[in-house]
Amino acid sequence: MVKQKPITLLHLSDMQFGPHHRFEGPSSPGSLLQRLRDDLERLRDEEGIRPDLVLLTGDLTEYGMKSQFDQLLSFAHGLTEVTELAPRRVVVVPGNHDVNWKLCQAHPLARPQALCSRRVARRPARRPRARAHRAPPL
Repeated sequence: MVKQKPITLLHLSDMQFGPHHRFEGPSSPGSLLQRLRDDLERLRDEEGIRPDLVLLTGDLTEYGMKSQFDQLLSFAHGLTEVTELAPRRVVVVPGNHDVNWKLCQAHPLARPQALCSRRVARRPARRPRARAHRAPPL
């Protein structure tokens, strides 16, 4: 049996690029990409660890706006340079924040609204039934 090399994943989730992105602006702790570069270089140099695959998952943007996806794309390109991975080695899985709900609801095929609604249909509430419970004898 041939021993296979383990796969190292870099999994980043809930980055929420947009106006309130925590790694941008004057009070930020520093660029997310720069902080990742520093950490990945340290892992490579000290531990010999390099990611084989990058997963960018869930809530990549704040509101699913084009400008926020542009920020994400710029970040992803920078990440491929930092990791020295081909773009095909980056897997993107969107989350609910990555849907522009207003645009979705305005689409003509979104009728009835339930097709594009974030609300889950609820069953009518059942009336509570009174039940008698007896404590078991001691």
